[in-house]
Order: sequence, then C-alpha cells, then structure tokens
Amino acid sequence: MSNKKTALTIFLLSLGAFVTGTAEFVFSGILEIISLDLGVSIAAAGQLLTMYSLSYAAGALILVLLTAKYNRKKVLMYAIFTFLIGNLIAFVSYSYSLLMFSRVVMAMSGGLYIVVATNYAAQIVSPEKRGSAIAKIITGFTVSLVLGVPIGTFFSAYVDWRYIFLIIALISLFLIISLYKLLPEIQANKPLPFTTQLQIMKDRRLMTGLGTTIFWILGYTMVFAYISPLLSREAEMPLEMISVALFVLGTSAFIGSRFGGFAVDKWGPARTISISLIILQHSFRS
Repeated sequence: MSNKKTALTIFLLSLGAFVTGTAEFVFSGILEIISLDLGVSIAAAGQLLTMYSLSYAAGALILVLLTAKYNRKKVLMYAIFTFLIGNLIAFVSYSYSLLMFSRVVMAMSGGLYIVVATNYAAQIVSPEKRGSAIAKIITGFTVSLVLGVPIGTFFSAYVDWRYIFLIIALISLFLIISLYKLLPEIQANKPLPFTTQLQIMKDRRLMTGLGTTIFWILGYTMVFAYISPLLSREAEMPLEMISVALFVLGTSAFIGSRFGGFAVDKWGPARTISISLIILQHSFRS
C-alpha cells in the first residue's frame, strides 16, 4: 500500500472507532432524556450503559476468539454491518426492551470492530510506526468524547435523540463501502488452543496490565456514566452547558491519547505507563 492509501485507511479505521465510541458514550449525555421518553427511572436507564459495557467485553473477547480463524477483512466488514443494524434498531426503539437489545448488538459488534481495526492498523504500517497507528485508533475512540458526545447531547436538546443513531448508521454505511475498497486482505491468525490461552492468562505481567486497566477505567466511568443527571441536578446546568462540559472532558482525553502515542514511540511503553499512573494517582488524591 502507498503511504497515502495507508494513511487514508487508518483514518477510516479511526472514524469507525469514533462512531463506536459515540454510540457508547452519548448515552451519558442524554440519560435523562431517555429516562423521561421511555418512562423509566435514571437507574433503569443507566442499565443501558451497564449492558453495553458487559456486551462490549463479550464482543472484544468471545467474538474475537470465535472469529480468529476467519479472514480479517470479512470479520471487520461483518462487524461494521452488524453495528449498523444495531443503530437502526436504536433509531426505531420506542420501548426500553428494544433499546436494550440494540445496545447489545451495537456493543458486541463494536467491541469486535475495535480489536480487529487495531490489529489492522498495526499490520499495514512499518514496525516503528505501530505505536502511532494503534494510538490513532484509540484517538478515534476518544475523539467521540470530544465531538460525538457533546454534539449528540446538544443535538438532543432540539431533535429526537433517536436521530443520533440514524446518523451513526449512515456513517457506518459509508465506512463499509470505503473500507471494502481500501483494506488489504489479511489472513487469520492461527488459533491458539484453549489450554495455551489459559497459560497466557497465568502471566503475571498480563494480569497486572489487565488489573490496572480495569481500575483506571472504573475511576472515570462510574462518574461519567451519570454525568448528565449529576450536572443537571447538582450544578443546575442546562443541556447546552452539559454538552460544553463534555467537550472539555473529551478534549482532555484526546490530548492524552495523542501524547500517549508519541510517548510510546519516543520513550517506550513501560516509562509512558509508569508516568501516566503516577499522574493518575495524584489526580485521584486531589
């Protein structure tokens, strides 16, 4: 692949990460609206976020294992297509149960997409650029916090929130057409026996990394999930101001992810992670 074609492919893969992130996080900004529209409590509406997270984990783990032996391009295409269907279901959801089902479909396909897209980005660039390529996919996901969530929240103040998912579905259709033309064929990796996978899970370094990731994500998602009703009731912010607050939070996440990719390539992952954890620890204490 030429450099321009590779750059365009990674950009489109990042755009896919952006829409999957928007579909996940935008609920935090419109939780109260959904609660009132569907006639359920804030706590019940919050379960839409919980189910998404659980299904996302299943998609990123179980589906990745089940599809490991299949052609990577086909797996990616099916993941985006299923994600598109999930958003269309959300668009026509006028009941809590149907919306919950749409969240499961979106989450499982979105989790599968992120893993395969990240692998694709790392495979189509030279080894010294893999850190930056992977960071761009992560950046696409975090940019959803910068743009997707605040714009979607602001949009919902004036138009039915369901149209957010119609827009995401249309972008997904564009991605299917574009990536089908651009993506090179990558053959499936040889599947590892289950016993070998269990041996890998015994690696202390792997479990430490997973544990760190879990607690890091818990640190902000527990608050972010209910950020809209929290700011609305405690700070008495209107929906427009909440979208501004979400924009500030998302911008910070974007800057961090971009700097992280640069730092990994320049100083290595060990030093970058150590410094990040020290800063994170001090922020929690404050």
